[in-house]
Amino acid sequence: MTAAAFSIFLLSLIGVPLTGGFFGKFYIFKAALESKLVWLAVLGLLNSAVAAYYYLRILVVMYMQEPGEAALEVEPLPLGLKAALIAPAAGILILGIFPAVLLEFAIRSAKL
Repeated sequence: MTAAAFSIFLLSLIGVPLTGGFFGKFYIFKAALESKLVWLAVLGLLNSAVAAYYYLRILVVMYMQEPGEAALEVEPLPLGLKAALIAPAAGILILGIFPAVLLEFAIRSAKL
């Protein structure tokens, strides 16, 4: 459960589609290109590529290596902490799958 939530967080930071991070990066790069700041968009893409290497490295270690001895001694998470991990992970996925709700709200708010 914890690993799945953490994986969603990392994938969102990378900007994988169907996560909230994808739309965040998309609109930032779109705004930079519309403002004719191509150098900024290119710099942002390069930075995202470097960051993706580090985030993917964490995922590789999490899922493709044997856990150490310390992992065997970890106690189960309390219910409140599980909820605190699941709620933002679900929010990231909901914003990635249904971004129109938040975008319409932002557009209406900007017009006020």
